[in-house]
Amino acid sequence: MRHKLILGLIGFWLVATLTIPAHASYSISEGIDGYVYGNGMPVEGIYVHVYNASDMHEGYGVNPDNSQGMPGVDITDADGYFHIAWLAGYGNTYKVVAETPVGDLVQYVQVNCGQTTRVCFNYSYGAEPFTMGYWKNHPEAWPVTSLEIGGITYTQEQLLWILENANAKDATCMLAAQLIAAKLNVANGASSPSISDTIDDADMFLMSHPLGSDPRGADRSYALELKDALDYFNNGY
Repeated sequence: MRHKLILGLIGFWLVATLTIPAHASYSISEGIDGYVYGNGMPVEGIYVHVYNASDMHEGYGVNPDNSQGMPGVDITDADGYFHIAWLAGYGNTYKVVAETPVGDLVQYVQVNCGQTTRVCFNYSYGAEPFTMGYWKNHPEAWPVTSLEIGGITYTQEQLLWILENANAKDATCMLAAQLIAAKLNVANGASSPSISDTIDDADMFLMSHPLGSDPRGADRSYALELKDALDYFNNGY
């Protein structure tokens, strides 16, 4: 009887050990994080879901204090950031879904042990922006035939000349070209939460550094930063 009792206890211990949820061994390291952008700007309040192969939510959203949040769901913060962890990191593939205003965006990613996989989503709303090259080659598509650049009003013919002669040697030339494209995109219906501020900053810079003035040092660096921000918008990011 004593032997049967001991064997019974051993059997119970083995069953209890084998039935401990595997989830208990998962950590914040096995997860998926990333960002959601709309027209190149971070978007807050987007629900992001993680589904396993059975199309069931898996893992937990990670709270700011690194505690577990909602099962299989996180909401982007002011930086557009999300993080869902405590996944089975054994090379499993997961479906990641971002619920954006233009519809669900889906990506499939693999998560390995001790690894957090990064996923980024980008979407455009309103009209699609076009590049500087597009506006240069399609004057018939322009929504306006004149623009104010750096406090000076230019005709379409003059604006096309600026686009065609933009070069990387003079930062004001490249900035003006991207500013023209950005203003055409806005006039055409494209938008972004902060692009108006960047456009205003570019106009102010060109007012104090006129087209062709070829600024140097910190002024050149700032002009190129503005140019890159406008280029990012014009390319739909």
